[in-house]
Amino acid sequence: MRISSKLKWLAWPLKIVIVGIWLILVWIASYQILNWTPPPPKPYTPWASLLALFSTALIWLLKCIKDIKDELEEERFSAPTLLAFGYLENWVKPAIQSLLKDHAGDVRFYIFLPDTLAQLADVELQTTRTFITNQNCVMGEKTVIYGNGQTGSVETVKRTGGTTAIYIDFPKTMKGLRKVVDYIIPATDPAARDELEKKLVRRFNEIVEAEVGKTDSFLSLHAKIIRIGQQVAFHDTPAGF
Repeated sequence: MRISSKLKWLAWPLKIVIVGIWLILVWIASYQILNWTPPPPKPYTPWASLLALFSTALIWLLKCIKDIKDELEEERFSAPTLLAFGYLENWVKPAIQSLLKDHAGDVRFYIFLPDTLAQLADVELQTTRTFITNQNCVMGEKTVIYGNGQTGSVETVKRTGGTTAIYIDFPKTMKGLRKVVDYIIPATDPAARDELEKKLVRRFNEIVEAEVGKTDSFLSLHAKIIRIGQQVAFHDTPAGF
């Protein structure tokens, strides 16, 4: 059940009122059943009827609680979802489209996804870059131009003596999830903070991987996923790399 953002915080009291009304009706029905005159033909089991009524009310109440819980859970994880789609739509796709103008359709864009936000720290990223350069590669940067004329840069990787570059990117926009953790859980509960951070990062990664993995999509034709911390291996690279 979807709840409008404007009515979201009215959902709990509204549903409780509805359940209250339902229980009152159940009580009235119960009173009538227990005081039914003349008595109905035997066999007659009023408690079975009452149990059915109360069971229906309880099941409906539990469903309401589950709907609210699901809505709040979805709200909690809306931040990584929005960041992931924003990263792909506002940075990765425009960057690839800019690179395609120079490469006639042969672009390999590798997205390095972290398992923790700490892996996006400058010192950790430098460790990854050093590992790449130690694999007989040279790293650099290339300017990309967005459709609105603004510019940015992506990191390049070339084999020593190679003629073609591939492109890598670290989703630093994911660092914004730290603010979500700070807002939801106080610093006095580090275990809960770590657990929430893992869930948020996992959600971000799931969105990116799902979009890149869509068969014959624009991203699947040019983008690949590599996990930070794993053995770096550039597959399906362009000729001359």
